Amino acid sequence: MKRSLVLYLVTLVGLDVLFLGLVAKDFFAAEAGDMIGDIRPVPAVLFYLSYIVGVLIFVSGPRSTLLHGALFGLFC
Repeated sequence: MKRSLVLYLVTLVGLDVLFLGLVAKDFFAAEAGDMIGDIRPVPAVLFYLSYIVGVLIFVSGPRSTLLHGALFGLFC
């Protein structure tokens, strides 16, 4: 459980804060600037909760083709 929580937090910080906030900030603003509207917190939180779980399952989860196929469809 502790390992999963650490992986989740590191992935969250790595994906959002470091990459979108620092590394690709200018590129993201230039390429998607016109599409960015008002931030709606509930959909954003739901997206990040499910997206990071999906990333962690595909990267460090159990190896089951049927499970991965079903989860890939769900997360897409």
